[in-house]
Amino acid sequence: MLAEGIGTAADTGEARAWLEKAAAQNEPRGLYLLAMMHMDGGPGIEYNVAEAARLLGLAAEGRERDAQYELALLYGTGTGVPRDGAKALDWLRKSAAQGQMKAQYYLAGVYAGGRDGVERDPKAAVQWLRKSALQGYGDAEYALGLAYLEGHGIERDPNEAFGWLRRAARHGHAEAIELVRRIEARLKPAAAAPALPEAGATPRQ
Repeated sequence: MLAEGIGTAADTGEARAWLEKAAAQNEPRGLYLLAMMHMDGGPGIEYNVAEAARLLGLAAEGRERDAQYELALLYGTGTGVPRDGAKALDWLRKSAAQGQMKAQYYLAGVYAGGRDGVERDPKAAVQWLRKSALQGYGDAEYALGLAYLEGHGIERDPNEAFGWLRRAARHGHAEAIELVRRIEARLKPAAAAPALPEAGATPRQ
């Protein structure tokens, strides 16, 4: 609340002090939030990616799923830690298994492309995309729509594709917005667009 100015004036220094107290007791969420402060830098805290990586490692060991995801990104890019694809994949899987929607989306990409020693598996990619998309992650909704549109890892279904693309468009996904416009332009001469779920509704699984 202090960091974001919720219910009080924003005070990064005071926020940091409380997070450091939480981190000193190995509280996973506190470790994660303090790590992200070091990743972002700014008033009251120095940018320090090595310290951020250390704190993320402690938080990830404490099963903090957002920390596991961020740590996977660091290992994947070699930022603040030596680049290690195996560790990146391990933390990504752990985060995705706990329902972190971005981790699920990126894990889908690993299976779709067959990267980091993982055998290409389009069906597994679609399964992880669906998990992420059902949480309202626009990138996953768009990718799942394309999978249905093109028949990658799942039976082709233009109606289901359009539903997911519309959801992604409602969440502001630029490519989805453009693609939906093009599809709707082609549909108008023949028939009205099919009824689609409202934002937040769940398409057929």
